[in-house]
Amino acid sequence: MIAMKNLYRACALLLAWHTLALADSSEGSASTQTALESIAQEVESSVQDSSQDSTQDTDGFITPQEYGANLYENPRGIGCVKCHGKDGEETLLASYVHKGKQRHIIVPRINNLAFETFKVALSKDSGVMPKYNLTDEEINAIYLYITSRNKTFR
Repeated sequence: MIAMKNLYRACALLLAWHTLALADSSEGSASTQTALESIAQEVESSVQDSSQDSTQDTDGFITPQEYGANLYENPRGIGCVKCHGKDGEETLLASYVHKGKQRHIIVPRINNLAFETFKVALSKDSGVMPKYNLTDEEINAIYLYITSRNKTFR
């Protein structure tokens, strides 16, 4: 945001410089030259501030939430989204008949879990849920993303 403001400021200063230069081009007075040099210095300063601000605005190529979304889609070959759905809500994964009785595999809701519960679920071996061996950074990013999908709190 700061970078954009500085760029707008630089553009406005350039426009002022151009207007002043056209208006006084025939006279070439010392005061006009001084004003033009002052505007040129401000423009240069604004552009430098903008380039510094833009490198400070983000630490990486994508935000942690975008990183989490990418991991949720495909952390290690099979994405969380395949079973937990786009929003991490409770989902019916499969229905089958076993010994004459209808059975269902229901994937639990994960977008409302406490962080520790979420982390433990990703770390333990269970029959259906794959163990991904995610790093703490990956777990944090996925948690940030999936809890943002909780429609109850939007």
